[in-house]
Formats: sequence, C-alpha cells, structure tokens
Amino acid sequence: MNLNLFPFVAAFALLAGCNGNVPSSPHQLKEQLIRLGQSTETTMHSAKQSAETAKSSAEGAAVTATSTADGVKESLTSFGENVTSASDTAASTLTKVGEAAQAGVQHVSNRLTSLGELVLEATSDKPAPTAAPAQN
Repeated sequence: MNLNLFPFVAAFALLAGCNGNVPSSPHQLKEQLIRLGQSTETTMHSAKQSAETAKSSAEGAAVTATSTADGVKESLTSFGENVTSASDTAASTLTKVGEAAQAGVQHVSNRLTSLGELVLEATSDKPAPTAAPAQN
C-alpha cells in the first residue's frame, strides 16, 4: 500500500464508519470532508467557549474564596481586639477593686488603732471620776 494515500484512506474509512455512506465520487468525499471540517470547527468552538466559561468560573471562585478569607481574617482580627479590650478592662477593674479593698483594710486598721488607743486611755491608771452624791 502506498503510504502517501494513508491519510485519505483513513479519512474515507472514518467517513464510511460514521454515517454508513461510502462516497461514490471524489466530489462526495470532498463534501463529506468539508462537513467533517465544519463539524470539527463547531466542536472546537464549543470546547473553547466551555474552557472560557470554566476559566471565568474558576476566577470567580478564586475571588469569592479570597473575599471570604479576607472576611474571616477581619472577623478574627476584630474578635482578637475585642478579647484584648475585655482583658484590659477586666485587669483594670480588678486593679481598682484591689486598690479599694486595700484602702478599706487600711481604713479599718486605722479605726481599730484609734479605738485601741481610746480603750488604753480609758483603762489607764488615772483615777476614775467620782460620781456626785445623789440628792433626795
């Protein structure tokens, strides 16, 4: 078999197998090859459109994923700031409570010291005041 004819024989066999019509003339073969070319062109165009749609969808998904990630990052940052603020507020409040408790303890201590001094003064060796005689 002449190898130069192989592409034509292969195309002929392909056409014959596709629709069951064996071209009876070179003109019919040419028409079938033209239809095959048009069909291939249409298929390629559809494939290109599908690829472009897939690319667009992938880009949209990437934008959505990036936007979602940015939103999550902002939410976590805000949450962290809120936790830090609450922690700072709690620490400040506990410090103030501690200071107030310390001041209260100091005040009670001072009062007890004063009371103790009064008790000591009252029970010292000073003569007790005499009561005035009762009158009838």
